[in-house]
Amino acid sequence: MITDGIDRVRQRSSRMDYMAPSTDTSTASDAAQRAGILVYSFYARGVGHLTRTNSAAACGGQSGLAKLADETGADSYFLGYSDPVSFKPYLEDFQRVLNDQYWLVFDAKPGSNCSGNS
Repeated sequence: MITDGIDRVRQRSSRMDYMAPSTDTSTASDAAQRAGILVYSFYARGVGHLTRTNSAAACGGQSGLAKLADETGADSYFLGYSDPVSFKPYLEDFQRVLNDQYWLVFDAKPGSNCSGNS
């Protein structure tokens, strides 16, 4: 997902509230983990001029994105609070990750002898 990670629906009252990931991040993380979904995020600054208050919000947004990505086994891509000059390096890394995915299945049969002795 490409986002700034700021929850604008539930605007918080104090600047320090922005520093902690929202409960929505935890809810999304739990749902993604149950479904086996990796959530990769690409930070892009949202609307408006970056002031002290919304730079704290940007920090909280990035923190939430990093938490969500980490908890689901993915990565979060950002470099500071400004938009990247190009998403190309991020997308190339993401493509490399997709190309290196493998599905591993362990198929043990109940009651079978794993030591090789009959």
